[in-house]
Amino acid sequence: MSDKNNKKEYSAWFCFIALTFAIIFWASAYIAIRVAVREFEAGPLGLLRYGAAALVMLGIYIFIPNKTKLNLKDLVLIFITGAIGIGFYNVLINQGEVSVPAGAASFIIASMPVFSVLAACFFLKEKISALGVFGILISFFGIFLISFSEEQGAKVAHESLGSGIFFLLAAVFCAVFYGLMQKKLLKKFKAIELVCLSIFSAALIQIVFLPSLISELSRASFLSISLGIYLGIFPAALAYLGYTIALTRFSMVKANTSLFIMPFLALLMGWVILGERLSLLGIMGGILALLGPVLIHCVRLRKSKK
Repeated sequence: MSDKNNKKEYSAWFCFIALTFAIIFWASAYIAIRVAVREFEAGPLGLLRYGAAALVMLGIYIFIPNKTKLNLKDLVLIFITGAIGIGFYNVLINQGEVSVPAGAASFIIASMPVFSVLAACFFLKEKISALGVFGILISFFGIFLISFSEEQGAKVAHESLGSGIFFLLAAVFCAVFYGLMQKKLLKKFKAIELVCLSIFSAALIQIVFLPSLISELSRASFLSISLGIYLGIFPAALAYLGYTIALTRFSMVKANTSLFIMPFLALLMGWVILGERLSLLGIMGGILALLGPVLIHCVRLRKSKK
């Protein structure tokens, strides 16, 4: 994403503000989803979100200068990337948050770098340091603590927490796939082009939920509909755009460092807005789940300086 061809003239302050809003929007998405899934099923909510996002990104894509020419192979690769990495990913998160609180869900999703390292190790034959292995084990233990602590509350509330965590972990693997495909596609495409085309693909794959969405729209409250549209315009379209703008000034390593604050922000929002509270054990699990990616990030940062 930091390719010179993708750079534009933005001030450091503008990029910092864009990245800040991206983090706030992404954190708020966990709260909005948690509320919206009370009236929408996971699939229709995904279509409502990315249908709105696709309309916004279409307006942006039209005005991108010197767009990269697309061939059939590019279209197939981008469609698969967007369908799995954004379309399936979003539906799985929606389903996961039916039973998992927003704060806990954000910590689980934030463990994604750990699974990225594992994927690179198995599929790309990359070596992993001892510190990286320690980070992976710490993160898995943190997820276990979150699961254990929230399971106690789920038993009281009669919620299927185990399946919710399974869906969230499946979403993490979709995000890992998206990240691996991004590395390949960004060698040819501008970052903003890839974001737009991936969102179009996500909306297209979710079109199968259109009949259900129409039915649910007739029964849903104005709040839930508004939240679905908000998810498409702000956490989807504008947040991705803000993050892309930030990468024109900051390196991916530096930009991703700031993302570690997002789960704590989502936890705070969940407490203030929804009254959701993680137990002390759950908070400890969240910190450990996040410590793994932090350690892995430190390893990558050290390698980038050599």
